[in-house]
Amino acid sequence: MLDALLVTLGVLMLLQGAAAPALTTAWRALPVYLLAALLVFALSVCMTSNTPRAYLGNVLAALGKARGPRHAYLAWRALLVALYEESVWRVVLQTALCACIGPLIALPAVAAAFTHLHRHRTAGSWPRTLELFSFSLILGMLYLYTGDPLAAILPHAIRNYLIGLSGYRSEKV
Repeated sequence: MLDALLVTLGVLMLLQGAAAPALTTAWRALPVYLLAALLVFALSVCMTSNTPRAYLGNVLAALGKARGPRHAYLAWRALLVALYEESVWRVVLQTALCACIGPLIALPAVAAAFTHLHRHRTAGSWPRTLELFSFSLILGMLYLYTGDPLAAILPHAIRNYLIGLSGYRSEKV
């Protein structure tokens, strides 16, 4: 519900004269976006796990076994959630706020709102809250500096997929 309100607010701000988002996708930058995705995921793990090496080992082991409909569902879900959220948070809201109040204030404001709306994911944990805020800030910077929604969507989707995959690490898949 709040996402709908934020999109409406962003669209109204864009209609009031804020710069419209310039949507471009540089497919040749895909390897850079993939590298950014892996670095963002590694940062997430280092900030929230007591045993980052073991966690990454479990994720890599699960990735090696990733087959079947459960993992296809997990991958599609991660992609669709990232596509939706980045369209709302970066393309509409961040673009509108950057045009109105400037990126120095807009990026942390959007990251704070994103973190607040995902507070159910942090379970009251300060490391998780800080990680989610940092994650959102990094995605905002990637979108701001590239102008390419894929620069934020791809790291978001890959991070969500790998975190989701970690939940299946002990299952036979």
